[in-house]
Amino acid sequence: HQQTIVSAREVKPQLELERPQEKAPAETRDTKDRLRGLMGRLLKALFRVEVHGLENYHQAGPRFIIVANHVSYLDAPLLATLLPELPTFAISKNVARRWWVRPWLRLVRTIGVDFGSPMSFKHMIHEVRQGRPCMIFPEGRLTQTGGLMKIYG
Repeated sequence: HQQTIVSAREVKPQLELERPQEKAPAETRDTKDRLRGLMGRLLKALFRVEVHGLENYHQAGPRFIIVANHVSYLDAPLLATLLPELPTFAISKNVARRWWVRPWLRLVRTIGVDFGSPMSFKHMIHEVRQGRPCMIFPEGRLTQTGGLMKIYG
């Protein structure tokens, strides 16, 4: 499936939020980076993944949001391991509470969002302003057809 990278420079400055950032110890970051690299190689080998279009990623500038169709539960792990840097994932608070999702959340940065509330995205806007790429699946769930679903707002 094709990912579209959109510049987030047009994010309006009226939403300001100062949220303390947790600093992971260097050993933890190194361990996570090694695990991320290992998982990326494993997923590439198992699923014969080819990465195309990274030039778009590098041309996006310092602040951007990554938008992708959500066709499989492998989408997030593939993107987390194969993108040049680990994005912050916007995840539904309901999905984040599931027992089988919680262990994976310790390996990536996430922002729990209520997709029905525009104010829920303040933390994501803050991450983008800090120069951290953010990943969203705009439909908020797996697609049934493989194409984009209608997004209600």
